[in-house]
Amino acid sequence: MTEISPSLVSSKKFIFISLKNRNVSRTKNYYLGLKKSGFSCEWFDFTDVTEFLRQRRRIGRLLQQNRQLVFVITSPSHVLTLPFILAFRRRAILDAGWPLYDGIISSRRRFGVLGQNLIKTLFIDLTAFHLSKLVILETEEQLKWVSRHYLLRKSKLTYVYTGFIEDRIEELQKPSLKTAIGAPFGIVFRGGNQVEAGLTTLETCCALLANEPQFSFKIISNGLSQNMFSSTNVQVFNEYLADDRLYRELSNADITIGQLSNHNRLTKTLPHKFFEAGYFKVPYLSADFGIMSKYVKAGTIIGTKPNDPMMLAENLRKYAKNRSKLENYGQSLHEWYLTYASQKVLTLNFLNEILKN
Repeated sequence: MTEISPSLVSSKKFIFISLKNRNVSRTKNYYLGLKKSGFSCEWFDFTDVTEFLRQRRRIGRLLQQNRQLVFVITSPSHVLTLPFILAFRRRAILDAGWPLYDGIISSRRRFGVLGQNLIKTLFIDLTAFHLSKLVILETEEQLKWVSRHYLLRKSKLTYVYTGFIEDRIEELQKPSLKTAIGAPFGIVFRGGNQVEAGLTTLETCCALLANEPQFSFKIISNGLSQNMFSSTNVQVFNEYLADDRLYRELSNADITIGQLSNHNRLTKTLPHKFFEAGYFKVPYLSADFGIMSKYVKAGTIIGTKPNDPMMLAENLRKYAKNRSKLENYGQSLHEWYLTYASQKVLTLNFLNEILKN
């Protein structure tokens, strides 16, 4: 299916169920895309499992009126899968994106006392994946990994890219134009201080370029230590920026920095900032590792050696001297985004996968 028919719009109603993740869940991208296409969609946001069970009658009344409702448990609300079955005696679609293990254990190393978080996380992932009607993941590589490690048949799994919630910027005033020619070479890193980000590599690179005034770094993150990124060429935003400010910084950047490590998670994930850069047509530089390697080879993004601050500094010097070539990377990534990862494309992909089941 390449177009959505009016008859399909009138026959399908979607119910999205989330645990306090409405503003951060990747599922909101598809939810908003379906609403734009005319589908009837409702989003239920619960504080915790107890509140979901206490208010389940709200959803039950809708189910009594229409037995053909499509239920989607949003990312990362995996823990609701089992309570949903107990409440309604039916299975939902789980838009997982990735295992909770990836975000809690692999990325943030939150094992808990005597490994309690590890055991709990693995249990939730295992039950959620096996008890769902369909599990939607973020990439084909993630699908293969989940199938192998959680003993799931591939026919129960599919994948849809995460993308970028375009509505967030469309509701705002458009960001200003790029900075003027002759201005400092603007480098932006946006993202959390997870293991795979490789922020120590970027910190050392900033120090290496501290005496070269043509470089200006902006680090937009949270949870950074007080002494991190102390070089004079760095402006740190150790907080969540409002959307208008965040997108102004991204759209005005000469280059944006992706993940810089060789962490195992990068073999199966595409970071949110990759899609952001594609939307804003900003050149993207990432460690030449994992999934990113195929985009480096295709000339869509710029690659650098993982965990190597000197190589990163050399790459930045190279492209600061050749901004016209750098712009070609931004255009190439933008064209890839429009073809494979725009909200319209991903919404259609999401819908196609659901209709198969």
